[in-house]
Amino acid sequence: MKTLIIAVSLFFGVTSQLEAHAIKLAPRVSISAKGNILRGSSHSFTAIGSVDRKTVFQSIPAYQQIQRERLNRTDPQYHFLLAKANRDFNQTLDRICKHYKLDLIVEKGSIRAVGIKVYDVTGVMSRLLL
Repeated sequence: MKTLIIAVSLFFGVTSQLEAHAIKLAPRVSISAKGNILRGSSHSFTAIGSVDRKTVFQSIPAYQQIQRERLNRTDPQYHFLLAKANRDFNQTLDRICKHYKLDLIVEKGSIRAVGIKVYDVTGVMSRLLL
């Protein structure tokens, strides 16, 4: 009976409809904590990027000045420089997302993805921030 159905479907060109309804396995993605998502949603994405914030912040001039002058939270200049460093980080991350068409960015090491490539954008961000 199955052979007859397949033969009839091949004869009438039903295979294209059958192929259109083929099941595609979704990639398995797990993120260790919600706070590790820097951009996007883990429920809906097409491309994933990861970034090491500590490494990137070491290349931001405003953050380097905080380190060089050994400023702490009690220094007024500390807050202005830290706000600038965060702004620079976020603007650069937005540029990277747009350029590489990444719609989910997570902290490096916080994601396990099976069946989908995770792009490490740490080096690109560090070079852009210099």
